[in-house]
Amino acid sequence: MYKEVIRVEDITGFQSRSEEFFPLHWFRKMLSEHPVYYHEDTDTWNVFRYDDVKQVLSNHEYFSAEGTRTTIAVGAKNNEGTPPDKLNISSIDPPRHQKSRSLLSAAFTPRSLKNWEPRIRNIAEQLVADIEPNTTIDIVQALAAPLPSMVMADLLGIPLTDSHRFKNWVDILFQPTNPKTAEESELKKQTAAQEYYQFLYPIVVHKRTHPGEDIITDLLNVDVEGRSSRRMRLFARPCFCLEPV
Repeated sequence: MYKEVIRVEDITGFQSRSEEFFPLHWFRKMLSEHPVYYHEDTDTWNVFRYDDVKQVLSNHEYFSAEGTRTTIAVGAKNNEGTPPDKLNISSIDPPRHQKSRSLLSAAFTPRSLKNWEPRIRNIAEQLVADIEPNTTIDIVQALAAPLPSMVMADLLGIPLTDSHRFKNWVDILFQPTNPKTAEESELKKQTAAQEYYQFLYPIVVHKRTHPGEDIITDLLNVDVEGRSSRRMRLFARPCFCLEPV
């Protein structure tokens, strides 16, 4: 299940990094002049008004999330780099979407989120404590970059000492592909996917019989309307995309 990727820059024509990451001028122009815009070169529709966007996202009778194209390349073309169909809830329509989403959301309860708060706070405080006082630092390298990977590693039940490996794999799998280096990039993604799978899968198998205080255990124990995430084999392959549930 590898999709054709449409590069965002092919649609927008941005010329600089500032335009790419903070395109307010472009959004204002499109909202006022082309609120519903068809880009012929990429065969892509762009929608900018709130009510129109809401229709596209919610009216599944006319607009489907299922398709073979995306503007975001995630994963790799090998088996280990493809998200399992049961976890790919952003690309399926109701009623299948609600059933899969229910299994995931049952593990992310207010109680579990409350229990995670002190763990996340401790990691953030430790990173701040490790910063040498009265020095000039790179705040991204010292705090912003390691924090998400360390939090996810802890919540998945992965030792924090391995969080840097976790971050490296995810960075590679989410890295945009340049057409000029597409073949080289794909090989790196496939290698990262294989290493990630070989690292994570034994942990999942172990937690089936040795549960812990982590997301993997919660997902393995979920049961919604008689449908268990264990039977769904949620982690038969690694998933590289997390969305709110």
